[in-house]
Amino acid sequence: MVSPYSGNVCLAEEASACWLDDDCIVVGTSAEPEDPEELRDAGDEARLRPCGLAVYDLAGGRCVRTFQLPEQPGTILPIGQHHVLSLYRHPKLIDLSNAQVLHTWTELASGLQDSSIMRGLNDDAKPPLMCFDPLTGRFAIANRNRITVIEFDLSSLSAR
Repeated sequence: MVSPYSGNVCLAEEASACWLDDDCIVVGTSAEPEDPEELRDAGDEARLRPCGLAVYDLAGGRCVRTFQLPEQPGTILPIGQHHVLSLYRHPKLIDLSNAQVLHTWTELASGLQDSSIMRGLNDDAKPPLMCFDPLTGRFAIANRNRITVIEFDLSSLSAR
C-alpha cells in the first residue's frame, strides 16, 4: 500500500529503526496497543501498527508500505535494501516487499530486547553479544560457549 503522505504513521510505539539507503528507513514497533482515540482519527492510511514494520521514504515524505508481524521485530538491521534482520527472540530474515519471514534461526537466542531500554530484562531475556557488518551482509552472535557467523549473499537477495 502506498500513501502519498501518512500523517499518522506513528500511532504505534516506535521501538527500533534502521536505514535502508540514503533516503529510506524502516521503523519497527513494540507490542504496545494503539490508542483507541487516536485510532479513530487515523482512518485506513498506511501507518505503523503494533508488532509492525513501516518502510518510510524520507526524501519523498511518504510511508511506502507497512506490515504487521506475528511478534514485535525488536532490534532491526538492514540486509541489503529489501530485507531486514529482526532480532526479537531469534534472528529472522524478513523480506520487506511482503513481510515474509524467509528464515528463522531458532537455534540462536537473540534476546527479548524491544527498545533501547533494557532495564527490567532478566539475564535470559538480555541480548547476547552480537556483531554486524552491513556492507558485507554478515552478522555474528554468541550463544552459550560458541560464536555463530551468518553471511548473506547480498547480490542474490537484491535480485528477489
